[in-house]
Amino acid sequence: MRSSAFKLIRHLFHLAAGSVPPLLGLLLPRRAVLWFLGLVAALFVVADATRLLVPSVNRRLISLFRPAGEAFKSGEAMQPIGSTYLVVASFLAYRFFPPPIATASLFFGSVGDALAAIVGERYGRTRIGKRSLEGSAAFLASSLAVGSLLAVAGLPLKRATLLIGALVATLAELAPIPVNDNFTVPLLSASAMLWAAGAESVKQRPDASLKRPGRVERPQAGK
Repeated sequence: MRSSAFKLIRHLFHLAAGSVPPLLGLLLPRRAVLWFLGLVAALFVVADATRLLVPSVNRRLISLFRPAGEAFKSGEAMQPIGSTYLVVASFLAYRFFPPPIATASLFFGSVGDALAAIVGERYGRTRIGKRSLEGSAAFLASSLAVGSLLAVAGLPLKRATLLIGALVATLAELAPIPVNDNFTVPLLSASAMLWAAGAESVKQRPDASLKRPGRVERPQAGK
C-alpha cells in the first residue's frame, strides 16, 4: 500500500516537474528558456555523471532516499535518471524546433507519461511488451486533451498537426526503444509535428507562443 502511494506521488511529481519546461516556453522568450534549460541540463548531467563515476556518492544517495521508498526507478541506480533525460530533451526541443512544437511535444510527454503510468499500474490488463493497452490509451487520450486545450488557447499549430504529435508520442512511449522515453517521446513527437506542419509553415519566434494565434511564415534570410 505504501509502495502504491509512493508511486502515485512520484507520477504526480513527474507530471508537475515535466510540465515546467513547456510552461516556461509559453511565458518566457525563447532565449531565456534556452539559457535556463541549458543550465539545468548541464547541472543534471554533471550530477548524474558524478554519481555514476564515484560509487561512494552513488551508494550514499541510494541509501539516503531508500527510507522514502523506491526513489530510483528500476535500473536507474546504475544509469542516468529519467529527470536528466527529460531536461536534456527539453533543451534540445527548444533549441532545434519551433517553440509551439517544442511546447506541445513536452506537454504530451509530461502529462501522457504520468497518466499512462497511473492507469497502467491500476487498471492495466492487456499487456503490450512492458506496457499495457489501457496505459497507452490513457496516454493518447490525455495527449489529445492537452492538444485540444493548447489549440483553444491559441497555440499556432493546426489540430491535425497536434493529432499527429499525440499519436507519435503514444507510439514512442509504447515502442521498445532502448533509450529512456523521457528523451525519445518529446523529440520524436516534435519531429513528427515539424514534418506535418512543414518547415516553412510554423512561426519560429523567440517570444511567447500564445500571444498571436495566427500561423506566420518564417522570415526569409537577409530580411
